[in-house]
Amino acid sequence: MQRTLFIYDTTPTIKELIDNGVRLWKEEADARSKDGMDLKRLWTFASSLMDVNRDRNAHEAFKKMFYEEHDHSDIAEKFFDEEYSPPKARNFELLICNNNLMPSYWRHESGFPHKGLAISAFYFHESRNNLASGDHAGSWASLTMAYYYLGMNSSPTTAQEAASEAARTKSANIGDRLRKLVVEVTRLLPKDGSIKTASMAIGAVVKTIEKNKKYMEILLEFDNKTPAGTKIPKMGEVPNTPSGRLQNNLVSWKTPGSRYPEIVEAFAPFKRKMGKGKDKTRSR
Repeated sequence: MQRTLFIYDTTPTIKELIDNGVRLWKEEADARSKDGMDLKRLWTFASSLMDVNRDRNAHEAFKKMFYEEHDHSDIAEKFFDEEYSPPKARNFELLICNNNLMPSYWRHESGFPHKGLAISAFYFHESRNNLASGDHAGSWASLTMAYYYLGMNSSPTTAQEAASEAARTKSANIGDRLRKLVVEVTRLLPKDGSIKTASMAIGAVVKTIEKNKKYMEILLEFDNKTPAGTKIPKMGEVPNTPSGRLQNNLVSWKTPGSRYPEIVEAFAPFKRKMGKGKDKTRSR
């Protein structure tokens, strides 16, 4: 997703910086929302807790209820006579950092991975609240923290996302290594007509890999990273072993139109030797 870049010809007002920061925050939330999780809900989450009017009304309602049910004691008078203090982003920051406050929809045992984005939202709301109350210095301070947390959490991925992507990349890398090996072995097969079909070529490739310890290490590493649900052989496929699964994969990988044109090309000479329609290798 393309991000907005703001360039200022003149010194922007604090209101402009807040509004532009909110736009950047929402763009980041959109970019990071995955697997049905809408991170823009964090904005509403922060807004409900930083709502000054609702908080003040709740304070006054509690005060009224207390006096209706209790005597006007000196302690109560002292407590309620203290000047009203609006909600502080710093308090919510500490709660979030200590995993004591997180969105209700987060049902995982692990900590919420988008803490920085959430904290940034609280500080943007506080900056707006301070500006509305005339506290420009406080608004600047809150805005600085809002941009700080937004910037610290605007990388392409969170730590958890990066770890997940690293695992996928590692799996993809071993797949690339195995397919490269298959291509190299296939190109070394004799082209003297002794291997008459692609089916025979696949069998020869698998046998060559089985006989080489280093080749088998690559195959076994690939097989270990293959989801268990995909290891169940279909009707008519070879036995359910790493070598058998490789053989089944090669049937698919060498089929014209597959995602691996280098394998299609490597097996093409053997298919051509039989002429059109002669290769009985089943594809899927």
